[in-house]
Amino acid sequence: MPAGLYSGLAAVPPSTAISTTSISGEVGLWSTALYTPIPANSIQTPSAFEIFAAGRVTTSTSPANCTITARMGTSTSGVTLGGTGAIAFTASITDAYWELRGLITLRSVGAAGANSTAKGNFRFSTTQGTSAGVAGPANVGTGWDVLFGGTAASYDSSVANGLFISATHTVTTVTWNVEQIAWTGV
Repeated sequence: MPAGLYSGLAAVPPSTAISTTSISGEVGLWSTALYTPIPANSIQTPSAFEIFAAGRVTTSTSPANCTITARMGTSTSGVTLGGTGAIAFTASITDAYWELRGLITLRSVGAAGANSTAKGNFRFSTTQGTSAGVAGPANVGTGWDVLFGGTAASYDSSVANGLFISATHTVTTVTWNVEQIAWTGV
């Protein structure tokens, strides 16, 4: 029987696609509070959570670069667990499939303040074409496959947290559709 905070799914998956359009700067791909939450004062350590998310991405003729970042928190001000390097998106891609997989280990819980610790490791893959200089271990087919994370984070477990996944772009011509999210306690 599963032990700890959750057994099975830790949040209800979205019933329809979540669309984030016209990204310029860093923006979350979904609501942490709805889809990847960790309630305040609820963690027994050590604990682990697993994320799977998938969807489609579309770019224009000027897609620029993309960075994917994982954070403990509920917004761009959360503590980073690590991010990809800047990756050049291919121009004019339509509905390229992407997926994110990862595991977060909550190692310790401390007093209020940044006294709890977490570490996460992630893999982000897409079928979109790529140019030279891709960050990460390998190109897969015509897309890219990037491992990231590995940064230990000190965060405040006395307030609501979660896994915040963001995309950062230098243009406003990228559309992300999140079609699946599964957030589980393992």
